[in-house]
Amino acid sequence: MTPEKMAITRGKSRIMWGAIFILLLACLCTAYSRNVGGLEDVPNFQQNKEIQSLAKYAVKEYNKQHNVALTFSKVVKAQQQVVAGTRYYLTLAVMDGAQSRLYMAVIYVRPWQNFKQLQEFTPVKE
Repeated sequence: MTPEKMAITRGKSRIMWGAIFILLLACLCTAYSRNVGGLEDVPNFQQNKEIQSLAKYAVKEYNKQHNVALTFSKVVKAQQQVVAGTRYYLTLAVMDGAQSRLYMAVIYVRPWQNFKQLQEFTPVKE
């Protein structure tokens, strides 16, 4: 093999290994990164103090805005979406008098600004 062909072969080999390295690195980054912008289930939401606090805040805020007296019972489902802050989607069981009802609450939080806002509180169709 001539020195020119050996140099070309070495160059192609380096490019191939470089491409494999970049592809592997991209796969690893994807596997270990958060799903920014996508909805994710909140693990152990039943024991998560922040989720419980946000759920109580949502019911209290809704009561204040609509002059009603719903009572928080429990969080049935919790998801989060990372945006410029975090948007929480909580399915809540609440008591309306003696009747249990389900509501979807959307709460937007920016902790570094000490900001939270109830964006939505709607009945869930059963």
